[in-house]
Amino acid sequence: MNRRRAIATLLLAAAWPPAVRAEAPGGRAPGEYPDDRDPRLTALARSALPLIAAIERFRAANRRFPGVAEAAALDIERVKGRDIGTFAALGDWLYYPERDASGFTLSRKLGWDPRLLYQREGTAQRWVYDPGDGSATKEIVLEP
Repeated sequence: MNRRRAIATLLLAAAWPPAVRAEAPGGRAPGEYPDDRDPRLTALARSALPLIAAIERFRAANRRFPGVAEAAALDIERVKGRDIGTFAALGDWLYYPERDASGFTLSRKLGWDPRLLYQREGTAQRWVYDPGDGSATKEIVLEP
């Protein structure tokens, strides 16, 4: 029994590094930043476009970005919204409004720790990669 457990542990340890790399954008190890126009991140950013459009429609109609409950209730095709207190879950994305309703952040997990963020502050818009390991975030260029 101990021999089987030892073999299973060795196999798991050998499989761990490739599994970690598979979760990182572009197969990079955690802590490494993706390149601009990374195809995987661009595809994920594309999935946020209907959310961004619905949020912008709300802003155009109300002169402010939606609060959490309002964002969860937005009518977005094929996306279910849920109010989870300080943020709204919109499909695979999390919506965080600014306190003064002047902007918002959409966030999506990429694996264990890293996240892709879309930030809208006033008229500025940007995509940000957060490695989630305590190192600095990096603004990246994506063209969804």
